[in-house]
Amino acid sequence: MSSTMIKGNNVSWKIHSCAPTKYEEYCLGNYFVRLHPFWTVHYLFLAVNLIVLLFMIRQISAHFGYSLRDVWFWFPLTFFFAPVLACLRAGQINLITEFGIVLFFISVLPWLSALGLVLAIITKVTPVAFLFYSFIRKDVRTILYSLIILTTVIFAAGLRYGFATYPTFFDVFRDLLKIYGITQNSQSFTSKVWMVFQPTFAPPIFHRLFLLYLGILVLGSGVLAFKTKDTIPLFVVLGLAITVSPNVMWYHHYVFLLPPLLIWMAWQKLENKLVLWIITGLLIVQIDYYFLTTGLLIHLFVQLSVLRIVYQQYSKLQMSESLRSISTV
Repeated sequence: MSSTMIKGNNVSWKIHSCAPTKYEEYCLGNYFVRLHPFWTVHYLFLAVNLIVLLFMIRQISAHFGYSLRDVWFWFPLTFFFAPVLACLRAGQINLITEFGIVLFFISVLPWLSALGLVLAIITKVTPVAFLFYSFIRKDVRTILYSLIILTTVIFAAGLRYGFATYPTFFDVFRDLLKIYGITQNSQSFTSKVWMVFQPTFAPPIFHRLFLLYLGILVLGSGVLAFKTKDTIPLFVVLGLAITVSPNVMWYHHYVFLLPPLLIWMAWQKLENKLVLWIITGLLIVQIDYYFLTTGLLIHLFVQLSVLRIVYQQYSKLQMSESLRSISTV
């Protein structure tokens, strides 16, 4: 992966290109590659990811009481979703993270739900935000199990690889938060705004404001979920917000839109207007990166979706309060 630097207003921003090197494409685990032919690893990687996609469709539909026949259109939407193909081409493990997120959502056993969340966290840090979902649900056991399992994994990894590497991890993570890829390939919201509008102030300030905005929406969704006792929309809001929140983001990261969007459709009983909205959004993901605004329309779709869900939550709360006031008269 190549990188360059740009400077402005006494601030330097490191720019990374999205194109993977041959090493990144082929390195699916050096040890395993040395022991087995590349094509064996390739097909095994492909099979595991296809199984994860099947698991996601099957379990989400079953969770809401739908048969696979009811959600037949999820198969082309998922298997021909361009970010999924980008993950497979580049050897990314995003679908493994996605498996953990779905397992966390559908599991009724707290320890299994916690196991899924920890799998998602150790492969991509941002799913830690789903602990807020468990908190609003008052699911203390899942939170405790998650902390126990995560601590166990961290300790076991330290015994195997040495604890001296952990300070390096935090140093790298801190440095990563300072990177803003202002390029066509970069898919962060900050990058898309700078590519299209070219504002004069520094990207870090804008991105912090954007995170504050997302945080307010998530917090508002959490409060509404607590009051309405319906936490599914909060999960969808978290899933969408987490996807677009990083300052370093590439096209294959849009694969994380799939679980919240499928759950949103199922939660709303496959309402025709909503299904059309989501299909349109997924089509925007397919074409915008290559032919239109290089990703700005994708962010617009996601943020409008988040606002729409929060508004649905607010409308539901207003309706329930109106019914309660009528019943007390």
